Amino acid sequence: MKYILFLSAILAVPQAFSAELFVRPDGGTWAQCNGATNMAYGASITDKKCAVKHIFELLDPQHQTVRIEGGDTINILNHEDGTIAEYELGRHGDYTDDKCDVNWAYDCYMPPIPSGTEQNPTRIRGEGWDTGCQNPPSLWGSNRAYRLFTIKNAEYIEMSCLELTDHSSCVGASGYPDSSLRCNRSKPYDKPFADIGIYMADATEIKLTDLTIKGLATGISAGRLGNITLTRTHLFANHSAGWNGDISGEDSVTGTILFDESAITFSGCGLVHEPGSEKHNTPHGCAKQALGGYGDGLGTGETGGDWIFQDSKIMYNNSDGIDLLYHELGGTVTVKNSRIEGNG
Repeated sequence: MKYILFLSAILAVPQAFSAELFVRPDGGTWAQCNGATNMAYGASITDKKCAVKHIFELLDPQHQTVRIEGGDTINILNHEDGTIAEYELGRHGDYTDDKCDVNWAYDCYMPPIPSGTEQNPTRIRGEGWDTGCQNPPSLWGSNRAYRLFTIKNAEYIEMSCLELTDHSSCVGASGYPDSSLRCNRSKPYDKPFADIGIYMADATEIKLTDLTIKGLATGISAGRLGNITLTRTHLFANHSAGWNGDISGEDSVTGTILFDESAITFSGCGLVHEPGSEKHNTPHGCAKQALGGYGDGLGTGETGGDWIFQDSKIMYNNSDGIDLLYHELGGTVTVKNSRIEGNG
């Protein structure tokens, strides 16, 4: 009898099912493909068994429609010949309605990623995530998009093997003496730059692995956090700050923020975007606060929590490397086997 009761209990437990979805440059729209099959879209596809062409088809910024469930995996692929795929994020092409209207193009960013569970996290990962991430797909922001990804009121989300950037060399320092380098934030909103790589708020159990977030205004803007782990993640040449923990309202961290084998470098500098040039991907236009910039590698408002920096580099940021001056609400700050030098 006890075995029958035990079997009944097992059968009563709801089973978690998750989908694996595919984004590739030769995919189709949501109307053409359901994303569940790693296959290009073509005229012969009549059953929607093909990949979608853009992550916007799954996390629609125009109408704030979420077409995935918590616990699903989104695989973002390169071109079939192995060359790196570049996906534009922001108002462009087919994505020009509602929140992507030309008059408020800065609102053209994806809705928040849905929560997963401890056993089944929601994953967004680039091709090569399991083979060393040598050539991550590039997701670049345009038309003054306020942010690229949003993690809000969420838990158990993993992002890996992606480059987040834009295609502009501009800097955001309003007082920077060379006005030709300042980002043009006025209408029309058709400039190839974006503001924030990842915005996180009221989030916990988030893992960011093998990400490069570079050349934006702010790499990560985050507050009211639980446990966040960054592994082999580089915040590079974001011209306001690498990590800005001073968001609106109460910002305090209560969990553990772990930087493991990660780096925050050249915050306060712009990043040259001139493909084919020797200057491409080099920092320039660096501006500390005295020049109207900011330039902290990591800065927060009043906060707590346990901050751990291990096997990491915090280097050549224009203001403070790690500014935890306002770490006043309990917790610890630990630095292990890390290199922190050349900060302003």
